[in-house]
Amino acid sequence: MPRRGIRVFISAFGSIVELKARIADLISLVNAALLLSHGLRRNVVLIVLMVREGLVMRVVGSGLRQYRPDYASARGLLLKALRRGRVPGIVVGEYDGLKHLVKGIAYEVSYSSGIPLRYVTFSRGVDYTFILPSCAKLLDSEEVRGLKKVMLPQQYPEDQAVVILNNHLDRCRC
Repeated sequence: MPRRGIRVFISAFGSIVELKARIADLISLVNAALLLSHGLRRNVVLIVLMVREGLVMRVVGSGLRQYRPDYASARGLLLKALRRGRVPGIVVGEYDGLKHLVKGIAYEVSYSSGIPLRYVTFSRGVDYTFILPSCAKLLDSEEVRGLKKVMLPQQYPEDQAVVILNNHLDRCRC
């Protein structure tokens, strides 16, 4: 069986306080990126930036243990990772630039410009990184400028945008 490429989704919150206040949005994003009907996507990494503090949380599907999609369990695990800095599959560390987070071919996800998703050709075994709109909005434009843009047909909440991207990549067998 050919190697499946790694999918990296990068999102951002203004601060750790905002992340904690919007923990339900984070849980929805983790669920959208990593969950399948019968398990976890092992080839997906969700990266969440906390811009004001300069922190980054990596949720790695291949290393995640004891993740349950219900709100209380997921909330407990994510907050524990924030407190301790590390639990299996989730690591919190310092942010040292977007270029260190990007794996493979990078796309900025947009709702207003870029190549429509249905016309983008993805290849099997290639790693892809998607910079979600919240991240592009909060980061220095220099870091995001120059990336290819992929356009979704309408404006979606970020978790739904991740589901659409995952479904599209699944159909391409990437």
